[in-house]
Amino acid sequence: MSSSSSPASDNETPSSSSSLSSQLRTFPTSLTLKLTDDNFLIWSQQVLAQVEGLNLLKFLESSSAPPSFLSSGKENPNPLFLLHTQQDNLLVAWLLAFMSNSLLTKMVGLRSAYQIWDKLNVYFASNTRARVRKLKTQLKTPKRDRSINVYLLDIKRVIDSLAAVGSKVSTEDHLKAILDGLPEEYDSFITSVTSRLDPYTVEDIEALLLA
Repeated sequence: MSSSSSPASDNETPSSSSSLSSQLRTFPTSLTLKLTDDNFLIWSQQVLAQVEGLNLLKFLESSSAPPSFLSSGKENPNPLFLLHTQQDNLLVAWLLAFMSNSLLTKMVGLRSAYQIWDKLNVYFASNTRARVRKLKTQLKTPKRDRSINVYLLDIKRVIDSLAAVGSKVSTEDHLKAILDGLPEEYDSFITSVTSRLDPYTVEDIEALLLA
């Protein structure tokens, strides 16, 4: 089905059932990942790219729909309402197909794409704030009873997790996290690093610690 045809506006009546069905948008490609509690920003970016590409963004941004019936009376269903409902159902099915089971349970009872999108944004706004606080606490209190290689990898994992939820950590804060968590035997190393006028990069510090 070609995606080049323009969807009818809410005030325009299709001339036939064939022209009505020809305006339905299907989703030609699938997403590369399913939505979990940890990847909403990446997942939603893929969703929005496809939905905008198919000119269906209004289904996520608004709950409005054409009138159910034509002005001539309830015995005359509005074809545009039927088109809107069919398109919304296709979008709902597509969104649900790319969610983990744990998130699917939170979507029970939601009927429209707008309801689902709104629920996800509210849920992840709250969930993200809590996760950012937890990750930042981990960054300030790294576990030191491990090899330096594992120590650096753990800090990088937390940094990457923060970036994945939209809370990017600066190079300065990344370096501070590494240095602040080092045990006492690294005090002379920390002094030499912090007293240098030309600042080190994260890669420089990791290389020096692993040397």
